[in-house]
Amino acid sequence: TCYTENTTSTRYEILGRATVETRRGCEVLCNAQVECVALSFKDAGLKSSCILLSAATEKETCDAPSDIFLKKTTGCVARTNLTEEFSVDPCVDEIVPSAFQGFGVKEVC
Repeated sequence: TCYTENTTSTRYEILGRATVETRRGCEVLCNAQVECVALSFKDAGLKSSCILLSAATEKETCDAPSDIFLKKTTGCVARTNLTEEFSVDPCVDEIVPSAFQGFGVKEVC
């Protein structure tokens, strides 16, 4: 699964809202729900806002365009360096040895 950034005036139904730390955290929530087709993420540090979106309402449009991330399940480029893409993120499911350097903490497997 991957997400492509899109600016749109199309109206989507709100499936749910959450406070997350990162966009990746929002993606994890969207991936967990089949009905989720897109997400909106506003970065505000530890209190970042995540809005999960379901089916688009084709006949209605918003007054102003919004930036959303559309969920794709095909045609995704392999993510080879999630740390580079998201920096050190607690939701990323990989061991990143460089993230532990200088903290006196050992990797947990």
